[in-house]
Amino acid sequence: MIDILEKIGNVKEFKEIPVEEEKVYLLLHFANVGTPSIGNIQPWNFVLVYDNKIKEKLAEASLHQNFIKFAPLIIVVAIDLSRLFFKYGQIGETLYSIQEASHVSIMIKIACAYLNLGCYLVRVFDEEKVKECLNIPKNLRVFYIIPIGYPKENIILEDRVPFNHLTYVNEFDKMIKIDPMVVKRLNELFSTYKKESKISLEEKF
Repeated sequence: MIDILEKIGNVKEFKEIPVEEEKVYLLLHFANVGTPSIGNIQPWNFVLVYDNKIKEKLAEASLHQNFIKFAPLIIVVAIDLSRLFFKYGQIGETLYSIQEASHVSIMIKIACAYLNLGCYLVRVFDEEKVKECLNIPKNLRVFYIIPIGYPKENIILEDRVPFNHLTYVNEFDKMIKIDPMVVKRLNELFSTYKKESKISLEEKF
């Protein structure tokens, strides 16, 4: 489990190797069946992009994040707002749509790690340009552009604020306190794991 979790980093450089068709379908299958969906609506739609000219347009629409166009595969995640609005009204469009898109995109990221692939969740882009480029209907909103491929290098997790600085117990002003013995055991666990792994892991407890 740890080895999979430690592969869920951000990847922007990919090998020039196509992603096998079976793995593409596994990604979509895991995302579709493994993602919780409010009312089991499954409002997500996926656009698979292989065409290099379209990749260039997506990179341009993403404020020139040029690494996008070098990915062997891009999955664009769009959400059908009309289906959410029909059942839940305005909150379906404004809140549940964001939740559904985030859930299914994270599931794609987890599936990538399981299949030894890397990806990046691109969130900054001109949505209208993306929709025009891919001929996406008006009732759908684009939430994520996900370039996918085999990482050029070992995945290195970004430095983050430790979770114990962000976690509270029962009330917001009561920060969690971790037993020093638990900290020791956790660090021993990660230390042992680092020796057996090629993945860079910077533990902070």
